Amino acid sequence: MARLTKYDDKRTPYLSKMLARKGLVDREIAEVMEINISTLNRWKTLHPKFKDSLKEGKEASDAEVEDSLYKKAIGYEVTKKIIEKDAEGKIIKKRIERWKVAPDITAMIFWLKNRQPGKWRDQKQVEAVVQFKKVQELSDDELDNEIKRLNKEIIPSRLEVMDSEEKKEITS
Repeated sequence: MARLTKYDDKRTPYLSKMLARKGLVDREIAEVMEINISTLNRWKTLHPKFKDSLKEGKEASDAEVEDSLYKKAIGYEVTKKIIEKDAEGKIIKKRIERWKVAPDITAMIFWLKNRQPGKWRDQKQVEAVVQFKKVQELSDDELDNEIKRLNKEIIPSRLEVMDSEEKKEITS
């Protein structure tokens, strides 16, 4: 392809849309068009038609991928026409084969985590309100209670990874 030295109002938007439709990102589109990425970005600012055509191309390819992911997540049916020929190329038999492709667990997980992140993400967000007091501001009773509370939380988890000698030291 020849280097685009000037923006062509008819050719450039069409070409960029087709390249985006094939899944290329802006940097790759700039490389194919033999322009700098900064030129591509400048054209997006100066030429709304160019920006829109890039967007349309990307949306179309994204929709295809989304559709393929969805089909993979729920499973789908494949139909194949089989034509058997003899040695001379004459058709001796035609048939249609159909089979089902099972749903893919990984595609299901990916779909759900992205479509319903609040319900399906791995980590749950927990909000906590923490109040800090300086140790010097605590009364003796408050300090004793805090030490007891922390021991209940920390010691059991530490005991899980310690050998018996270490456990005796901590608990005694």
